[in-house]
Amino acid sequence: PPTPYSITTTILFRIDPASGSTEEIFRSEPSLDLGSLTKLAIVPAGLQLPDADADDTPDAFDNCPSTANADQTDADQNGVGDACNTVEDFDRDDYADTLDVCPEIFDPAQHDADVDGVGDACDPFPDDANHRAAELDRELERVSGELAICRAEQDGDDDLDGIPDWVDRCLATPRDEPIDGEGCSVAQFCGSIVDTGPHWRRICAQADWEEPSPGWDRPRDCRVRWSTCEARKGLAPHRGSR
Repeated sequence: PPTPYSITTTILFRIDPASGSTEEIFRSEPSLDLGSLTKLAIVPAGLQLPDADADDTPDAFDNCPSTANADQTDADQNGVGDACNTVEDFDRDDYADTLDVCPEIFDPAQHDADVDGVGDACDPFPDDANHRAAELDRELERVSGELAICRAEQDGDDDLDGIPDWVDRCLATPRDEPIDGEGCSVAQFCGSIVDTGPHWRRICAQADWEEPSPGWDRPRDCRVRWSTCEARKGLAPHRGSR
């Protein structure tokens, strides 16, 4: 939650003990403070308070007692007047780093819309105090955009067989050839079975074009011819053609 602030004005009275009368002898300019502050001094009548810099503000109430500054301005509200402020202020905006909501960015306005302690000038999410959630939302939006672009690029169908290229196992199926669910004609399907070991002939003879995985219960759609696996002749189409 934001730190509560209050407006503080310092007033100095001279009190006459004999008569009890009071005389206001000093009143400071209103200033923003972290809490209320009251200064009370009782001094003998006629006492002149020390004012080393002769700026008409007594040393006891002067925010720069050794440097004349009649206006007593203190932009960063750190209790040290601007005329003698040596508190570290990296961005030179008159707000000390310990109080600056953007200590490395010149930001005299000190706006903080979401009241998260990080000024709008340096807040990546000025309207959302939950930075982690906002960061995840931004990352999700970025990834979703990239995914949409990727899908759009992959939705091409170079051989016009109705199977998008990114899932089509056979990207150059001849026109008007019946295809299986993975975009392959029976010739392409059987031709993809190659000699990879002692069982390849059996795999070829029992391969199922309609279900692109080997089966062992009955002959399927391919046959071994010489040293290659090819489609059986006279097969009826299993699936729709283009």
